[in-house]
Amino acid sequence: MDKKFPKNKLISRQQVERNYDLPVRFLEECARKTKLTGEITGPVFYHFENTIRYKVQHIEEYIEKNKIDNSTAQNFEKKCEKNKEICKKYNFVKKREWY
Repeated sequence: MDKKFPKNKLISRQQVERNYDLPVRFLEECARKTKLTGEITGPVFYHFENTIRYKVQHIEEYIEKNKIDNSTAQNFEKKCEKNKEICKKYNFVKKREWY
């Protein structure tokens, strides 16, 4: 991690990638899926005109929420199914954009 940010600090995708190892491309795709499906995918973000920022608190909550360990492994399949449904919806909307 480059530096420790306060929990309420808004940071860019590049800062998220450097400090939390979530790739910029992943964050871009999550924002696009959220826009097209109306269902949040990825960490919560803030949209200011053409700028997207992430609150450190939300990035850390997202990472913790996606931890798979002995206590969360039972719900892993449900989580995968929900993600598949969002992806189906996203791909359907994305195909419509091309036509």
